[in-house]
Amino acid sequence: MPFGVDTYGYIWRTNVVHDLGIASLTPETTNAPKPLGDRPGYPIVLSLLRSVTGLSSLSLMWLTPALFASALGLAAASLASDGALERRRRSGAVALAVGGSAFVAWTAVGYAANLALDVVVMGAAVMALMVARGRRGMWAGAILLAGAVLLHWMFAALFIALLGAAAVVQLVRPRTETADPRRLAFKRLTMMLGLGVVLGAAGLLLAPQLPQRLPEVDPGRPRLTHRVELRLPALALPLSLPLALLGTTLLALDRRRGRRHAAVLLGVWSSIALVSLVAWFVFDLPLPPYRWAGFALAIPAATVLGAYAAGDRVERSDRHGVALLPASLAVVAAVALASAGAAVWWSRDPTLVAHEFAQLRTLTSYLEPLPVQTRVVILMEAYRKRAPFNRAWTTLPPDRFPHITMVAARVRPDAPDLGLPPAAQDRPGTVVVALDAFRRPAGIGTPLGPGVHLISGPAPRSVESGVPPRAPAPIAMAFTVVILLSVLVFTGGGWAGALSDLPALGVASVAPAFGVAILGALGLVGSRVGIPLRGLGGMGLVGLIAISGWVAALLVRRRDRGTPSFEPARSDPGRPYGSSSALGPS
Repeated sequence: MPFGVDTYGYIWRTNVVHDLGIASLTPETTNAPKPLGDRPGYPIVLSLLRSVTGLSSLSLMWLTPALFASALGLAAASLASDGALERRRRSGAVALAVGGSAFVAWTAVGYAANLALDVVVMGAAVMALMVARGRRGMWAGAILLAGAVLLHWMFAALFIALLGAAAVVQLVRPRTETADPRRLAFKRLTMMLGLGVVLGAAGLLLAPQLPQRLPEVDPGRPRLTHRVELRLPALALPLSLPLALLGTTLLALDRRRGRRHAAVLLGVWSSIALVSLVAWFVFDLPLPPYRWAGFALAIPAATVLGAYAAGDRVERSDRHGVALLPASLAVVAAVALASAGAAVWWSRDPTLVAHEFAQLRTLTSYLEPLPVQTRVVILMEAYRKRAPFNRAWTTLPPDRFPHITMVAARVRPDAPDLGLPPAAQDRPGTVVVALDAFRRPAGIGTPLGPGVHLISGPAPRSVESGVPPRAPAPIAMAFTVVILLSVLVFTGGGWAGALSDLPALGVASVAPAFGVAILGALGLVGSRVGIPLRGLGGMGLVGLIAISGWVAALLVRRRDRGTPSFEPARSDPGRPYGSSSALGPS
């Protein structure tokens, strides 16, 4: 299975959080150049999933693309049925189009935290559309937005801005109904966004690090240019963008207010792909289009929903035979989008290298009898920059990270000092090793195992050579993904039911999004008050979060049963043309 180089970083960050706690995710503790303490949500979620399932971080890296793509597809299905008021039986095509698209596949290759973010913001989009129609979901949307901030605050801020723009468009768009419903929708959306910003900011204050600066992006860098050329073709933006525009236009022409709300949100969300293209290719601005366009998940959703909307317009004219054509086109579009995503997966070569993990396990075995404070120097090539750090931390014990340094050094028989920094030579007992994965020494050192050479340090004692890891069998992977998805549904389902008035299928669809957001947020709080995210501590925290949600859902359900409802009648999402209410058509 293909992954980007950042996968190594996600593995070691999860190991740090799992073994040492979230407070250790800082440069001072990990001795790493990019610990990402301002984005703690993703390693917290994976650490808690490790505790519940007993899987390793490496196994989770194999499984999370399928897990989050499935969760994203479920949330997209809810967007179609509960947000855009599409027939429930049609939502499967939207789920396939979004979850299986190249937009998701390219996100999974190198940007795992972004993929988890996509799940949460899709759930927040559902809540935004519910809130705009006057349904319960304001706190639900705010909590999802706060969880998104902890996963990736930059793209979460972008999505909050998109929702704000959609709210403004709702307010000022041509008056197809009276002004009161539009003003109410604007007020509800801005309140949800305000709550989300406050909760997200509070979460960042609990994080190990505060955001300090945006990452530097140089449009002229060959690496970025190569990524743009590699990733953009699979998104087929010259075709998918016009189809999304057509889809949002057809939804906007529908007489149901819920459809028009969805059209505005999908249109604004899709526009970031066009903005990034113009910014990159016309103005040379540092907005890599492969990342911005990959976040425009509204494009595949709007494409399929637009085809269904065209079928509805034809059906209203009593030409039922012709109405099958747009519906068939929707299915074809969903299959085409999923096929493009599958092509991305099949065309990529794996970047996780098995022998690196084996060599690091050999080094771990050698270091096991030595004190944790033993200084360890790993030799590396000068040009490798950050990559060896991410790779080295994947298997080594996290409590040794502050005492491990990777340096570029001369390893030649005629250079006995190896060019090491003074600290590595002056401290007695310093271990200096070379791994073939990072730098092969020219016949120097004592072999500890295949590819591992001890340059200096205590004599080895019963070192066990590491075995290269193997990916699980496909059936085992699929079964484990189902288990992980069930954990997220169980964790978030109660909260989704308590904080919104979605129907049962809608709750099940957005439950994984709530699971990811709430595990990240409450896991951060729990870790800060001293609850370990591993073993029984992690399992107990997940159980407490899940049970609290279901108890809250039960209490809300009992309250609603005993309280008369004065809300306007809601359109049945399963019907193509809902009934009207006092506020206008739904």
